[in-house]
Amino acid sequence: MNTCPICKSDSFQESINCPKHKDVICMDCCRQCEHYDQDKPHIAHWCRYRPQEAAERKDKITAIEEQIKFLDDKQDRLFREGNQRKAEDVVWEIVALKMKKEGLEKGA
Repeated sequence: MNTCPICKSDSFQESINCPKHKDVICMDCCRQCEHYDQDKPHIAHWCRYRPQEAAERKDKITAIEEQIKFLDDKQDRLFREGNQRKAEDVVWEIVALKMKKEGLEKGA
């Protein structure tokens, strides 16, 4: 009998080979995962975890973080130079990037 590496249970009825954990896990843990597709539980492949997509998402998040840092420095410089209007425009760019980053982190 297998033991679920997540919940440590060994008394589960159903199990699945998880691509994220690279091990057999119980279906309860699978259903609680953020990659489980709640909209299509009747389909055999309900897991949305894709290692390639996760790596690409991580790269995009890193690029956005770099853009935010650059714009934050630009905003500080503009405020110091007295360009209040331009600095406020940069603030909105930063807000938009932070929202985009948050969406990527949630896996949207």
